[in-house]
Order: sequence, then C-alpha cells, then structure tokens
Amino acid sequence: MGRGGRRAEVLPVAAGVRALQGLAYFHNDGLGRGIAVLVVWIIACAGLLHLRDARDARKRTAPAS
Repeated sequence: MGRGGRRAEVLPVAAGVRALQGLAYFHNDGLGRGIAVLVVWIIACAGLLHLRDARDARKRTAPAS
C-alpha cells in the first residue's frame, strides 16, 4: 500500500475516484465500496451541520444574562 495507506481509502476524493474507475474500467469492482464511503461522508456532514444549526438556534433564543 502506498503512502497514506488505509487512511486514503476513507477520504471522499479517493472513494469517488475508486467508484468511477470501478465503473469505467473494472466491471463495477470497487463501485459499491466507493459509493458507501461517499454516503457515510454525506450523512456525517449533514449530521454535523444539523448539530451546529441547533446549537446556534439555542444561542440566539437563550436569554442574555
């Protein structure tokens, strides 16, 4: 395994490249795993945005001391 090893496999860019290469050249090999990694990133980012928005809304409605 090259520099970065396993960490690079879970980054969204590497997963997207792997999915596209699997689709284009390798009879869909790696497509499912690449899409799964991208879906996990999307869900995690959406969850973090939701938490941040909820926190900001609480700060705006909290009474000033």
